[in-house]
Amino acid sequence: MKPIQLLDTFLPITENWLFDLFISINFPDVYGTKRTNGNLFPYKNLRISPSNMPSVFGKIQKNIHYYYTLNKEIGSSKEKLIVHSHFGNKGYKDSLFLKLSKKKFKHVISFYGYDASILLNSTKWVSRFRKLSNSVDKFLVLGPNMKNKLIDIGIDESKIEIFHLGVVVDRLNYKPIIPNKDKKIKFVISSSFNRKKGIPDAIKAYNQVFKTFKNIELDIIGDIPTQSEEYLNIKKEIMNLVNKCESKETINFCGFLPYEELTEKIEEAHFLLHPSITEANGNQEGTPITILNSMAMGTLVLSTNHSDIPEIIDNQKDGVLVDEQDYNALAEEIIKVINDTKKYETIVINGRKKIERDFNIRIQGEKLISIYESLF
Repeated sequence: MKPIQLLDTFLPITENWLFDLFISINFPDVYGTKRTNGNLFPYKNLRISPSNMPSVFGKIQKNIHYYYTLNKEIGSSKEKLIVHSHFGNKGYKDSLFLKLSKKKFKHVISFYGYDASILLNSTKWVSRFRKLSNSVDKFLVLGPNMKNKLIDIGIDESKIEIFHLGVVVDRLNYKPIIPNKDKKIKFVISSSFNRKKGIPDAIKAYNQVFKTFKNIELDIIGDIPTQSEEYLNIKKEIMNLVNKCESKETINFCGFLPYEELTEKIEEAHFLLHPSITEANGNQEGTPITILNSMAMGTLVLSTNHSDIPEIIDNQKDGVLVDEQDYNALAEEIIKVINDTKKYETIVINGRKKIERDFNIRIQGEKLISIYESLF
């Protein structure tokens, strides 16, 4: 059996979890139309379609080469093939251009977030995904929330399976630091500046906590993913909010950090704030990898009842959840845990166990191979 992984871009810095997944299943061939962050994600079995033409013509050239090469490999292969498309919209496109070779492979599509939220507000995309139910062999989703959304639009439930993201547990040191009210208490926000990340709510909650505890500090790790007007406005709103906060002198903007520095910041923090929200257009998260990393390292996570985050966090057992946009409740929960170190310790111990058991990339890699094999 030979799995082939299909992406558009290999690999955005925010999709490092895919890199770890591919390594866990022994470096399968990956096909893409664009290469980025090559220094961060070196990969030997990568096939990027070339182009010597500018603009839209170059994009057309890349796609022609991409699918010609794929169809040729699939058609000539004597092995059992799995074609795994990552992201629902990518899977739909792949299903169209690989029809000529369909009898030669099993098709798997993974959904991760926007493809199972904002796209489902479009009748066009709902119709496209529904049609896939007849030809695609397996749909992988991150949790029951996402699974139910695909069922609701008419995808065969028997073809849908929950498959968790995973982290390299052995690479993440478990070093919980129990907060002490008499010493500095560190908070961290780690995400790109997207509205669904709920960064303003995290800042507001932090500022509320500052009214009770002056010995706190917040590192905001991340930035806007592009220089578009929309993202520049989001950044401006965040900067303006911080400048209005009583706690502004204790808040640090760190920008995007290399993986080692990022994990060091999370490891040193007592709390990760990640109060995700549903955007006005319906866009939602999946299961944020930064939550998994933080739980693995013993940093207590405070988040929201959003999308499939409850698939990761069992409220008050291995993390803390509040309703979306309720930053007052978020602040209250922070203060409660600061005042109850025994509860803090219990939650972070349970959090590490949860990641080791259910979100361990080694185990998830083995599970993915089992899913592939079950299709033959």
